[in-house]
Amino acid sequence: ISMVSSAAATIDRIEKNASRIEQNAKNASSKLKTRITKEEEAYNSESNELRNQKEAVENIQSEVNALTHTHGSLLNQDEEEQRKINLCKEEVAEEIEELDMIEVERMREVPRVKRAISMYAMFTGIKWNYDRDDMLEGIATIPTTKEIKRFSVNPELHSKFDVANTIWNSIEGRDKRLLSPNVE
Repeated sequence: ISMVSSAAATIDRIEKNASRIEQNAKNASSKLKTRITKEEEAYNSESNELRNQKEAVENIQSEVNALTHTHGSLLNQDEEEQRKINLCKEEVAEEIEELDMIEVERMREVPRVKRAISMYAMFTGIKWNYDRDDMLEGIATIPTTKEIKRFSVNPELHSKFDVANTIWNSIEGRDKRLLSPNVE
């Protein structure tokens, strides 16, 4: 009997220990499940964040590639534009050189032209008024009558022949038919 009592007491202790171990295992299992759930949530969150960052990196890389391509194109365009600018500069330099040569030639011509104009003025007795571009104006000295007459002719309203005849007739003191009004 004592053995049975002792065996019953041992079974009782084993059952209590088994019950406590079972409760501890349930608590540990519950804590592990909670921790696993939290870790899975953290893993999913980090996976989503990593995926988003990976997409952002890919987008940035695409932008970098596009900008690199654009930069290369712009460099090519810049080189082409620089080449065109240099060609234009060369053309301008040539034009300036040509204009300078023309200017030198004109400066050489000025004394000759002045002499010619002076001779024409002495021969014709006309002193031209160069202030108006739209009219041929001046003062004519008529040697036969010693008169001084103003004249003004609009060359756009008459033929070159009529304008020349009118001026010569004015010099000679004859015809006034093409002279503009209010000129005497």
